[in-house]
Amino acid sequence: MITINLKLFSLVRYTLGISKLKLKVKDGTTAKDVIYDIKLKNWEKLGGIPIRLAVNQSYVKDDFILHDCDEIALIPPVSGG
Repeated sequence: MITINLKLFSLVRYTLGISKLKLKVKDGTTAKDVIYDIKLKNWEKLGGIPIRLAVNQSYVKDDFILHDCDEIALIPPVSGG
C-alpha cells in the first residue's frame, strides 16, 4: 500500500466538501484508477465530468503509475470569464 495526497479543485472540491484528502491505495495504482474511484463515489455529480490529473504539479497520462507520497491534483474543466 502507498499513501497519496489529493488536492481537490472547483466542482470536485465543492462536491466532496473538502480541499485535501489522503488515500491509501494499492501499489501499481494508476491516475485513471484514482479518477474512477472519486467519480464512482460521487457519480451523480461527477460521473460525466472530464477530470484532469496532475502528479507533483505535472499533468500525466491515465496510465501513469502513482508512488508513495505523490501529490495529486484533481482538476475539472474551468469556466468563467
